[in-house]
Amino acid sequence: MAVQLASDLSTLKPRLPDLRPDQARILEQMQTHPTVCLSMGRRWGKTVLGLVVTVGFASEGAHVAWVVPQFKNGRPLWRAIKRSVHDLASAGLAQVRENERTVDFDTSIGGGFIGMYSGNDDADAIRSEAFHVVVLDEAARFTEEAWTDAIQPTLADYGGNALLISTPRGRNWYWREWQRGQDPECVDCWSASAPTGDNPIPNIQKAFELAKSRVSDRTYRQEWLGEFVDDGGGVFHHVRECLHGQVLKQPLSVRTSYVMGVDLAKMADFTVCIVLDEKSQQVVAMERFNQESWPLQKSRIYDLAKRWNNARIWIDATGVGDPIYDDLRRAQLLIRPYKLTNSTKEALIENAVLLVEQQKVHWPASLVTLTNELEAYEYDRTPAGIVRMNAPAGMHDDCVIAFALACWPLGNQSSFNLTSAIQSLGMHGGGVVHSGGARSLKRVI
Repeated sequence: MAVQLASDLSTLKPRLPDLRPDQARILEQMQTHPTVCLSMGRRWGKTVLGLVVTVGFASEGAHVAWVVPQFKNGRPLWRAIKRSVHDLASAGLAQVRENERTVDFDTSIGGGFIGMYSGNDDADAIRSEAFHVVVLDEAARFTEEAWTDAIQPTLADYGGNALLISTPRGRNWYWREWQRGQDPECVDCWSASAPTGDNPIPNIQKAFELAKSRVSDRTYRQEWLGEFVDDGGGVFHHVRECLHGQVLKQPLSVRTSYVMGVDLAKMADFTVCIVLDEKSQQVVAMERFNQESWPLQKSRIYDLAKRWNNARIWIDATGVGDPIYDDLRRAQLLIRPYKLTNSTKEALIENAVLLVEQQKVHWPASLVTLTNELEAYEYDRTPAGIVRMNAPAGMHDDCVIAFALACWPLGNQSSFNLTSAIQSLGMHGGGVVHSGGARSLKRVI
């Protein structure tokens, strides 16, 4: 609709969601604390709060930065910002620059500014800027240097405020900042944590309850309850409770279906093949060998799969595994590739962890190497603050990967459905969209 009168322009406001009472309380803390650090479960409403802070402050004259770990992470946030300022942009009171992901507000309404930046891809790009407010989205995924050396100094000129919002990710710099805010005597930092269940939206409540039985205890505590989980310690729990059954020499019947996980190695590490009965979810066979040529390894994998009723194979097809997979596929085996990256490895291990925790999968006590590797498998943190899962120094994890690959088709589907359900909910703050905004924003500027 075309704007007809200049007086109409003064009534235009960004379209922002209403905040829930708990979100509004956090906004109030920004009036008295330069740094607010929030450790919240997934879908609690962190992004909605960040949207209100970013657009609300900027529309009243503040210079605001919304910083994401990687620039691609900002796509849904940028779309939300554009929706919020659409009416102002249509009236010529806000200029949206798509390529740069910035918004400049007209001087008649304060001349505020919004810029979206990447904290890990190109933190140096923010160094020369100065802001009244900085919002760090998924702050726990930033390196400490990006925060202390590049981002935090941009608040110095105006004595600005920082809102750090994230789900936890181990005990890194973000955890230390959160710990500082827990001190009631701390005057420059305030922190809070809350579970996803605080979001009253029915679908999110349902996903929160489903997650109790569909993700591991560690993931539930970190991703859904917003708790900080120690970086150290074992990944798999209740390992000994899963010891059951015995190694078999042949299938129970020609009708029994089996799945086989294969982790490949040639020299220092071991190639491991683990066979699981799909119905009973019982490990029935394992082969572990090294220092064998690729032709001989392919022959052993082929013979093992055929022996177990033409078992379905999931194989690590990363690096050297890719041509091995191609050759075995051409040999008419029922084989699927699994490419291991940081994210896909996390999903693979998480699925196996859940099956072990719930004691839905079993293996014979005689497979000592498998048991030992599962019990030793641990979390560690890189110098950049990234939490990873690996075997301890001097040990192997070939059995762990082969076991996880064999477990993949047994349990991963429920996890996929849950994630899809959550993502389909979109961005909700638990309130209705209106044309107002947050109250008392100017006190922070």
